[in-house]
Amino acid sequence: MAELPLDTALATGLESILVAAVLLAVGYLVVDALLGDRAGVPIRLGLAFPGLMAYVLILALIHIGSGGLVFGSPSAIRAGTAALGSALIVRKIFIARRRSKRRSADEPQSHQRFGRRDALLVAGLVALAVALWGSPIVRMIPLGHSGDQTVHMGWAAELMNGETTPSGPLSGAIPNYYPWLFHALVAFIASLTAGGRAFHAQGPLLVVQVTGAVLALYALGRELGGRVTTGAFAAVFGALSGGIGFLLLSRPDFVFDPRENGGEEALRYAGDLLSRRSYNVSFHNLAPTFPRDVAFALTVAFLVMLVRGFRRKSSADFLGAGAVLGMIGLTGGETFIVGVGITIAASVVSIDVGRIRTALATLIPALAVWGLWLVPVAVNYVRLGGFVNTAAEPVTLTPLAVLGAWGIVTPLALIGLGPWMEHRHEAAMRILPLVVIVPLVGVLLASSLPGLLGAGFTTLGRQHRYWPLVHLGVVLFAALGASYVFDRVARNSRGWARIVVAAAVALAVPSPLLASVALPAKVPPDPTLTASLLGDERSPLNLLAPSVGERCVVAGPEDGGLLAFAYTGYRFLSLNFPLSAPARPRWGDIYERIPPPSERVAANEVLVAEGTTADELRAIIDKYGVDRVIVSSQRAESVFAGYTHQKTNATSAPSAAVVRTGHCID
Repeated sequence: MAELPLDTALATGLESILVAAVLLAVGYLVVDALLGDRAGVPIRLGLAFPGLMAYVLILALIHIGSGGLVFGSPSAIRAGTAALGSALIVRKIFIARRRSKRRSADEPQSHQRFGRRDALLVAGLVALAVALWGSPIVRMIPLGHSGDQTVHMGWAAELMNGETTPSGPLSGAIPNYYPWLFHALVAFIASLTAGGRAFHAQGPLLVVQVTGAVLALYALGRELGGRVTTGAFAAVFGALSGGIGFLLLSRPDFVFDPRENGGEEALRYAGDLLSRRSYNVSFHNLAPTFPRDVAFALTVAFLVMLVRGFRRKSSADFLGAGAVLGMIGLTGGETFIVGVGITIAASVVSIDVGRIRTALATLIPALAVWGLWLVPVAVNYVRLGGFVNTAAEPVTLTPLAVLGAWGIVTPLALIGLGPWMEHRHEAAMRILPLVVIVPLVGVLLASSLPGLLGAGFTTLGRQHRYWPLVHLGVVLFAALGASYVFDRVARNSRGWARIVVAAAVALAVPSPLLASVALPAKVPPDPTLTASLLGDERSPLNLLAPSVGERCVVAGPEDGGLLAFAYTGYRFLSLNFPLSAPARPRWGDIYERIPPPSERVAANEVLVAEGTTADELRAIIDKYGVDRVIVSSQRAESVFAGYTHQKTNATSAPSAAVVRTGHCID
């Protein structure tokens, strides 16, 4: 695959980093306004990502309440975000002038200090993370365009076109059935990019998600261990560490589809280097970003607030943890289940903090936020015959492959059991085993969920969805273990201690680095999609949707329609996708309320390929509300002679044209 031109690559990378920095700064200011001096700088940095997500959630609720006006108005989002950021900065300056910069007395000293060395350490961790995972940003556009990613980009584009919630790629009244906060985040970020499409948001989104995970892990490790080194090791092992698969590589590579060859492909590199369904939580930073990746980053932030709540016996922190947990529920399923399980288990084992108070303070806001999505879905679940099963085959690793995927983390976690035993009676430390045990219970019970809830919930019954959360708990023990080793060695020699750190990093980062380097060649971008994103006005996609903000119904060749949906967010009369694809509406009885596939295929064929009279053509267009038709240039000039059409610059034979048959909804 040809690399991007240097000027384009630099502009893309610079924009991604600048937009991400602005977004996280807004998130930090939101958290600073909410927590103030009750939390040190590491905590506020660690919560910057959920702070941003809270702002996006408010925008999403306004978007829904206004009938879809927010994410279709980039200028309004930019102005509102600039106004919010400016107001929070003025507030911070005003408060700083009125009171001392001393932290609250109830904060441990190790959590108060955040000097120059701390800032340099955090900046170095973030820079390393962006360098490891972010190299595709300057080498490929877009970062992902296949499978589930296609559908997620299309759902985000629907929001930008004025739909209140993500619906589906087919025309007709299809209620939302997928948590929508991720798509709101993509639509929000897209409004701040130069291109303005959902695909343009992928670069900044990756930087935001990776940085948010690093900052949250650093804050969590520091909160648990009370040391900077524990925070740094938590960030390295939880966001930058792969397994041992790099030892088997002769060149940069990764496993794109671990389900190939009956699942044997997942074992090619000892369980490591999986781009999808990895058991290693760090590998969920590999581009492109999916909803579950955002949910994992939010899960770390949830644990930060939960640990603070137990350490400080603070209801406010439990309420904050619940709010973050609710946003997890608006982003991913299994992470929310595990978060609820950890909350309940932590409440049970708490001694110094009231059990009922802890559970209620956390779960009530969590369920309230989650209910913003769940209640409408539950109503439609009953009305539309439940869900159909759209789950793909599971990814199953052997025990040795699990260890291979986790690499250096496992032995260090075993060492970490020692320092944990010394502090196991501390309220916050009681949570740590639960971060391993609860998702491990999820692994053991996952297969029973479809039987309890129905086949439509098979996706939640896949064990591979819970293994990364088990790994997250193991990472935290490993951070304690590595910090313990570092302290013991440093007592005798600071030089040897630095060598220990260098060795740990050298064993952790090769797999992420090699996988990121391999991404452009392993999953080359679609040339038409790339040209469209780079501004080719005559590309088929840009002729179909020259700007963002319209809601249209399209008829055209069924193959390739999902990519067009991802780019435009337009609904399609008919698309070619298997039952297991997420593009198929999950509602069981949906085809009793919208035209079924057989009828759609026949109508689409008449418009696209079969000869017909002008009256028959118009009848189908009116019946299905078709606004755009993609056909051959010859058919456009003959059968659609009475309509405006534009020829594309596609090199296919026969050449294609986009015919305008109706007026899209603004």
